[in-house]
Amino acid sequence: MRSDWRWHQVGEQGDTKMRRFTLMKRQANGRQRGMSVIGLLLLLVLIGAVALVAMRVIPMYVQYYSIKSTIESVRKESVGDMAKEEIQRA
Repeated sequence: MRSDWRWHQVGEQGDTKMRRFTLMKRQANGRQRGMSVIGLLLLLVLIGAVALVAMRVIPMYVQYYSIKSTIESVRKESVGDMAKEEIQRA
């Protein structure tokens, strides 16, 4: 028997059961796959943050390219002889 303070003294039968339980636990942990609940929550938070940034940034880029294409089309047209009101209506 062991006299180490970290271990409880158990009989031979209890020691064998403990070893068997530890072995079964190791085997079960080795077969486990997948994501924990905390991992899943962190993934959902990350996806939510990316979606939030995308929803705030994409409209700015769409507006920018819309204005840019409008300015390019006006620049290509001959607007030198048009009145201010005609340009605004176009």
